[in-house]
Amino acid sequence: MLYKLYSYLKYVWLSKNQHGVHSPFVYDLITKSIYTQSKTNNSKKKRIIEGIFQHVTIKSYKKVGNPFMSFDSSKIQYSTDGLQLIHIENPSLIHSLKKETNQLIVIEKIHHNRHFENNWKVFLKSQPKIISMDFFVIGIVFVKDTQAKEHFILRA
Repeated sequence: MLYKLYSYLKYVWLSKNQHGVHSPFVYDLITKSIYTQSKTNNSKKKRIIEGIFQHVTIKSYKKVGNPFMSFDSSKIQYSTDGLQLIHIENPSLIHSLKKETNQLIVIEKIHHNRHFENNWKVFLKSQPKIISMDFFVIGIVFVKDTQAKEHFILRA
């Protein structure tokens, strides 16, 4: 529990809002989608996910492990040229995943304990073409061929 508090304080210190984001894609995602979500009766995770679903289209959906959060399928915009959505219970399971272009990976519990946080960091270091966003309660990763590697620690 003490590690989680330390991790949260570090997150608060390092996190930025839209003014610290220099990526047009991420700036649009958080200002036009995530930050516009209603804060009433919605958890932080739910606001982030529903905001992302407003911004991207999904081709397919795959669960790895037993994720705590379930997605409201009515909020998902499906398209044949969309992203493959992969929802992962915790960062320990990400190493078994086959990473491909045009994926949206949602990872829960990235700061749950030291082991999960280390797996999250190792994954980020090992991937060359990703945009990653750490919202503390959830990690979001976009895998794109044309993308330079970028990592953001964001408030939501």
